[in-house]
Amino acid sequence: RQIERTFEHYVVTLKNERIGKIFVSGGINAYRPLIDYIGDQLGLAGDIIDPLAPGNPFLDDILPPDSVTERISFTPAVGMALSDNSHTPNIIFTYKDREKLASIRHINRGIFAAFIFIIAVCMGIFLWQGHIEELKKAKIAQLHKEVSKFIPKVDQKILMLMAPKYKRKQKDLKEYSMKYLGMAIIKDLSMRTPSNIRLLSITANFGGIAENKRKTTPKILEVDGIILGNRES
Repeated sequence: RQIERTFEHYVVTLKNERIGKIFVSGGINAYRPLIDYIGDQLGLAGDIIDPLAPGNPFLDDILPPDSVTERISFTPAVGMALSDNSHTPNIIFTYKDREKLASIRHINRGIFAAFIFIIAVCMGIFLWQGHIEELKKAKIAQLHKEVSKFIPKVDQKILMLMAPKYKRKQKDLKEYSMKYLGMAIIKDLSMRTPSNIRLLSITANFGGIAENKRKTTPKILEVDGIILGNRES
């Protein structure tokens, strides 16, 4: 009666297919009438678990024992040999082992996710560095293009040849400035002199080049003019 209730719960409550055949294991396997009686009471076909039966196509060239009792004794060993960790029940891979394996897989997934994240960050940094490198290459190419426009191209040899030329120009400019210094002074005085003063003459003596650089030559500037207007004012 308990077996019938178990089968009913399996079909009605768990919504599984109806059981059509039962297999009996243990010491009663060798007694066929008892197996047939159990099947008749349950209304199901009954059979024994005999994985080494001569008609099994998976045996190939293996010669199993002729006695059913001897073959049945190998059933636990065959079950252990054919056990798969993905199926239950499994006497060599218990629920504790499955929980341990699930924990290891969870840790491995976390490590793999962290590894993927690190790879993504490194890839982003690599792409960013590549972009910066391309920008710098473009800037260098632009600078090379601008430098190539200069004719002649500047190098140390050309600078050494151009230095004396610019020194001569600088010397000529200084000589011109000394030559027209007097005219510049006269113009500056005329611009600064009030309108009621008429300049008559300007005498300037800035001295020559002193032989002794420590000895200063006196510089003299004489200005003659007439002041117009009322004397009292």
